[in-house]
Amino acid sequence: MFAKKDLIYAVYKEKSFSKAAESLFISQPSLSAMIKKVESKVGEPIFDRSTNPIQLTEIGKKYIACCEAIAKTEDTFANYLNDTYELKTGSLALGSNHLFMANVLPKFIEIFVGRYPYIDLNLVDSHSHDLEKKLLDGELDLIIDNKELNPSIYEKFFLGTEFLLLAVPRKLEINQGLEKYQLSYKDILKNRHIDDDQVLSTPLSFFAHTPFVLMPEGNDTRTRTNNIFLRQSIKPNLLFQLNQLATVYTIISIGLGSSFISDTLIKQSPAMQTQLVFYKVDDPDTKRKVFFHAKKNRYMTKAMEEFIAISKKYSPLSSLTE
Repeated sequence: MFAKKDLIYAVYKEKSFSKAAESLFISQPSLSAMIKKVESKVGEPIFDRSTNPIQLTEIGKKYIACCEAIAKTEDTFANYLNDTYELKTGSLALGSNHLFMANVLPKFIEIFVGRYPYIDLNLVDSHSHDLEKKLLDGELDLIIDNKELNPSIYEKFFLGTEFLLLAVPRKLEINQGLEKYQLSYKDILKNRHIDDDQVLSTPLSFFAHTPFVLMPEGNDTRTRTNNIFLRQSIKPNLLFQLNQLATVYTIISIGLGSSFISDTLIKQSPAMQTQLVFYKVDDPDTKRKVFFHAKKNRYMTKAMEEFIAISKKYSPLSSLTE
């Protein structure tokens, strides 16, 4: 009924079929025929053709009012799209585990909010299973995790690679005689555990009887730790199981056990540097990729694209290659 509204509005403005046809670059008979079809659908004439210039009927006045309302709505939506593209409006729901929320995302968030203050940013700090459920249900737009999700359901965007290092309380006697294997906090800041071939890999058998503080079963860090122990035929002496890697790190820093800690956390925790020494263990599970995940076949908003772009540019992760 309103598909030809622009033609009818042109006649209304020109108050003449011939002038409207000329402005629209169509023939007058074609214009008249198309308007007749619309009037047939409406069931009443839109124009009173007995007057000169032609006038609107009462139905026609209502039709034109609707045309103007539609045009206003279209303009409003076009302006909204323009604002959305320029990130002057919109929202972004972002989820992460505690490690990345505390140690990786703050810099990205600071830059994003500084550039796009009108975007409504919602943050969720939770564990991986809960984050994946919220992403699947549409409650989150993006999540960042060091666990790869089902590629048939989720699209991934590589952010960087982090590495697990064995962290041991400095005061433990086991460290004596192992100086050639040890890494300091400054060594890790310089990525010597990645880039320096002179750094020796440490046999985990040295620590076979050392108490360990680990994360619960099912956690990615715990799964990797279990694999490392299994490959080296070691059954760890488990002292505590704690839910947050940051809590594990704090507990071992006071000398209550050793653990595998991500270099992401180590680099962000300079206060721990004097209490711990670090060892590189040669195992494929010490290297893990970090991704943003989004639900497949869901529209990727400009806000999502820009947050990912900022994150890639300013990523603090040790390696930016897959």
